Amino acid sequence: MAALRAILDVIVRLDPGLWYVLDLRGRSALSWVPAVLIAALLMFAAVECLLAANVGGGLFLSALALTLLIVKWRRSKHA
Repeated sequence: MAALRAILDVIVRLDPGLWYVLDLRGRSALSWVPAVLIAALLMFAAVECLLAANVGGGLFLSALALTLLIVKWRRSKHA
């Protein structure tokens, strides 16, 4: 989990637009749309990795999508 958190921190530093996805300011249902779309994209890529017999890549992308949704849920819960 610490490794995924470090990877997410690097992604956030590289792409400030990801802060919009996490939306630290609001609890509205619309703030979940970008997070769900990015998680769906990551899960689609994970399925493609699994179809190509790349189990490691599929697990990594699935864990990254799950981490994104957990972070979004925790941030919106505390907002």
